[in-house]
Amino acid sequence: MKKILPFLLLICGFVANASTSITTPTVSGHWTLAGSPYNIYNNILIPSGSTLTVDPGVSVVFYGPYKLSVSGDLIATGTAAQQINFTVHDTTGYSVDNSTSNGGWYGISYQWATATDTSSLQYCNISYIKLDSAGYVAGNYGAIYTLRTLVIKNCSVFKCRSFGPYPIDIIRYDYFSIGLKELNSCSIHDNSSPNGHIFFSGNSVGCITNIHNCTFNNNNSISTIYVSAISPLLFDHNEMYQNQAISSSSASGILTIIGNAKIRYNKIHDNACQKDAAIVCMYGFVDIIGNMITNNQSLSSSGCGILDGGGALDLMGDVSTPGDSILFTIKDNIIANNYSAMEGGAIKINHANATITNNQIINNSSNSGGGLYIVNDPGNFIIRNNIFFGNTEGAYTSAASCNVKAITNYARFDYTHNWIENFTNHELYLPGIGNTLLGDTTTNIIGTNPGLFAPTLTSSVTESALLSNFGLLASSPCINRGDTAGIGADPVDYYGHVRISGSTIDIGACEWQSTLGIIGSVPDLLLNVYPNPATNTLFISTPKNNGTIALLDLSGRKMAEKNVSNTITTIDIQMLPRGIYFAVWNDGNGEKAVQKVVVE
Repeated sequence: MKKILPFLLLICGFVANASTSITTPTVSGHWTLAGSPYNIYNNILIPSGSTLTVDPGVSVVFYGPYKLSVSGDLIATGTAAQQINFTVHDTTGYSVDNSTSNGGWYGISYQWATATDTSSLQYCNISYIKLDSAGYVAGNYGAIYTLRTLVIKNCSVFKCRSFGPYPIDIIRYDYFSIGLKELNSCSIHDNSSPNGHIFFSGNSVGCITNIHNCTFNNNNSISTIYVSAISPLLFDHNEMYQNQAISSSSASGILTIIGNAKIRYNKIHDNACQKDAAIVCMYGFVDIIGNMITNNQSLSSSGCGILDGGGALDLMGDVSTPGDSILFTIKDNIIANNYSAMEGGAIKINHANATITNNQIINNSSNSGGGLYIVNDPGNFIIRNNIFFGNTEGAYTSAASCNVKAITNYARFDYTHNWIENFTNHELYLPGIGNTLLGDTTTNIIGTNPGLFAPTLTSSVTESALLSNFGLLASSPCINRGDTAGIGADPVDYYGHVRISGSTIDIGACEWQSTLGIIGSVPDLLLNVYPNPATNTLFISTPKNNGTIALLDLSGRKMAEKNVSNTITTIDIQMLPRGIYFAVWNDGNGEKAVQKVVVE
């Protein structure tokens, strides 16, 4: 044994330190964990007709400003436990040297596939790509650049940057005719592209861009996401926060869309733009449904006109076509505590029609039109079942704020069944020629308190709305006071509750729930649960830092339970089957709160 043990230690040490040097211009075959790390000393190409398979746990390390070009297939499929790493050996100069590519590598470039494409990027960490002007000239238009309908899933892209005078993106999908471009369950963070975008997608008819279950945070660029699409963008169940759109040019939001889109069930908060809103939509039909859009700000007051402004949403049709038919649908959203130094603290609409229903537009602020600002061009607007509360304009404060301001001529407004603070020129301001109010405006509820459980208290952009509770109290005047005619009400509200639980729909994004059958009668109190739907971890904000949290299935069976010691409790839900559950907090003294949870 004395002789065998040192020999085994020697073998183990050799395996732990194994590495493979790549100095050939072309690569293919199979890279295994036993040969990892694979150290790259030059540009490498997977030729057309060839495949490189990278096993879980492998590290691919670039020793200089080199790139991986893919003309064949790259199959890099890691696992949650063994992720694949693409990075650089020496990061010296990455953060401080903007004159050279020191500290980074040149990224992955996918060329046209001439045969059936099996390429895959799953459970990969891609970091420290650095593209300078020489990289752009060499054909590197993105840190990850693809001319294919590539699916990127469960990947992290971080610490990547571009610099110089060229529009270099971090992830760039370019010019397809058919297929699906998908970014699924990825984390894109701490990247910088001052003359480009963090994610860019351009396509023609037949290719859908699908971004879902992703997080984008702490990125700095012209726009974090920029999609120019004839086919629609599907953007759902994502979170975007603490990103900056630093460009002073127009159409530079955190999420910028030119074309058609469905934006659903996202959290977009605490982002900053120079001139535009957090979400900018142009020239397309867009549905914006069930989102929380809070604490975003448009900073510059020196705009160049119709393309600028909006704190949460900046929505524009074709300015060259009077009476443009483009329609925006905005419903079941919580839009709170956003700020614009120009017009439209929450929403700015220009040269388009809009249906704005069952939203809570609360405590937004701007220079003009604290809640909703509509400018130019005749149009048709259905503004129904919304709560406009606490929005401020310039020197005006809550009770005398201009919640809705329309600088239009010959526009038609169905402004009914809303909760508002006043029905005066400061509340609904329509100074143009030939504007028409349709319907019975006496259905609007005028009051001082809409009866929300725990909303933000001021219109300050720094007061976080993320953990506030915008549900209705039992005493709310908004219960059963909405109208469903012609609005296409969704079956669930913002919090996932069944819509129209009483005699008719409630005003606002949140339907009041008096009972939940499996629990019995519960107090008028809702938990704040996020993300919802959830996949791995659930965060639950409780009114107090004591008691217990239980997760119940639809039959009332207890699936998980945890003691509460802080106002935010985390519960691991990875082992729960997909479905609908109820999170129930009980303080042990009769106080209870509940929230519906969807596990995906």
